[in-house]
Formats: sequence, C-alpha cells, structure tokens
Amino acid sequence: MRREGTDAFRALLRFEIARTRELFRRGLALATMVRRRLAIEVRAFAGGGLAILDRIEAVAGDVFQRRPTLSGRDLGRVVLRGLLA
Repeated sequence: MRREGTDAFRALLRFEIARTRELFRRGLALATMVRRRLAIEVRAFAGGGLAILDRIEAVAGDVFQRRPTLSGRDLGRVVLRGLLA
C-alpha cells in the first residue's frame, strides 16, 4: 500500500472534508434539542472535528507526511467554545 498523497487521493479527501464539515454543522443543531451537559458535549465534539478538518486543509491533504493534530491549547479552545455557545 502506497502511503503518499496522490492528486486523486487529495481530490477524494477534499470531497470527504466538505461532506464531513457539512455533517458536523448539521449535527450542531442537536445541541439545541438536548440538556445543557449533552449540548456542551455535542458542541465540543463537532468543534473538535471541524478543527481537525481545518488542520487537514492546512497541510493540503498531505496527511501521510504531516499528521494533523490539535494541541492542548486547541482542545481547550474547543471545550471553551462548547461551554460558551
């Protein structure tokens, strides 16, 4: 199995990122339908997912050479946004 980001792979990844981003955005509506604690978790989960998608885009889909991650500070921001939204 080749572990390199071919043009075809990056095109597929762009498609999947767009699709997943939309699913996360649609899923955020659940936060308005559940109790506060679960709403925080829904927002944090979606926020973390969206942040990782941003990181994948930032490395132009080259996920084999540069694994996209979130730092502790990034995770803190995700949780804080979940609490304050």
